Amino acid sequence: TGTVNGITLTGTVTSTGSLTLGGTLSGVSLATQVTGTLPIANGGTGTTTAQLAINALAGAVTSGSYLRGNGTNVVMATIQAADVPTLNQNTTGTASGSVSGTASYVPKFTSANVIGNSQIYDNGTNIGIGTASPSYRLQVSGQTYLGNGASNPLYIDQTVADGVVRDSVYLYEASAQGTGRQAISWYNGNQGYYKARIYTEPGPSYAATRFYIDTADNARTVATRLCIHDGNVGINTTSPGAKLQVDTGAAATKGLIVKGFTSQNANLQEWQNSSGTALAYMDASGNFAAVTKSFLIDHPSLKKKALGKKLRYSSLEGPENAVYFRGTLTGNSCIVLPDYWIDLVDSESVTVVLTPRKYPQPNLFIGSTDNVRVMVESDREICCDFMICGTRKDVQALEVEPDGN
Repeated sequence: TGTVNGITLTGTVTSTGSLTLGGTLSGVSLATQVTGTLPIANGGTGTTTAQLAINALAGAVTSGSYLRGNGTNVVMATIQAADVPTLNQNTTGTASGSVSGTASYVPKFTSANVIGNSQIYDNGTNIGIGTASPSYRLQVSGQTYLGNGASNPLYIDQTVADGVVRDSVYLYEASAQGTGRQAISWYNGNQGYYKARIYTEPGPSYAATRFYIDTADNARTVATRLCIHDGNVGINTTSPGAKLQVDTGAAATKGLIVKGFTSQNANLQEWQNSSGTALAYMDASGNFAAVTKSFLIDHPSLKKKALGKKLRYSSLEGPENAVYFRGTLTGNSCIVLPDYWIDLVDSESVTVVLTPRKYPQPNLFIGSTDNVRVMVESDREICCDFMICGTRKDVQALEVEPDGN
């Protein structure tokens, strides 16, 4: 016991108390030949394990702590915003910046060196823009604008090389048949009205589904202009009763206009049978052609009309576009023609037929005629019926035997 100086020790030295060695200690293995605890001041750890040694160096250890330098000592501390690894460095390599945010929000730079929440929310299944509770794969809360720029405002590229029909735009309806509406609208936010919209409206059956096209009028009132329902198309009606039904909606509105192209040579309209043969047509010059030119009128007999009977009449046919004027001439020798006759009828084509009335008139004849009057002569008092015919000069002469094509 006590102090030993200036001696050489060989073998094993056992100290039951405090042993102080002066000078230089060499040839001693700290791993195998020295046991116990060597103080930190003398080059030891002050403990028998590395973990406890760190504890001794840094102080109390708490959950979520890490070892850091505070400028003077090595300490154990919790993570602070200032301790976040470098997000951005300046030219000298100095780190700066901070992070704050809310779970599920996609981050963004809220200032030059700070990251926070963006307006995009991703819950792992659905994505919301402007909403934190998206119910669909992509749900946007608020107006969505696709700018035109130098190209189209909305461009969907779909290459179909195999001829299979695919949906470029797919509107999915999850509601039961007979409920719900799917629509695409064009809205003028500045004036506050719908310019147009297209939409479907289901009915009690699949065939009852209607497809609408609505547009605004000059009063900015939106109404249905076209409706497709069960294979029928209605213009200005939502309940078309034929393959095509046009409701004018106003007394001064025309129902249908077919306008030909410059130098039109095909028919403007055709009515065909199931084999595609034209039963009637209107050609480019306005000539109407049909197998027969008959028409139906209500039966004048109330008894037969009550039985559902009609009266079918047919037009008198001839190889010309002719008009007539008929009447009865009594006690006068001049038949005055209508004032439009002179501009309508070719004077060289006029023919007159006179039929005596009441008594024989063997010397009844035409004295003269022009496009204003017809003079009749007789050796007795004139009493007759007349029929005056003439060919129209305001249209082309009728081609009696045209090419069948």
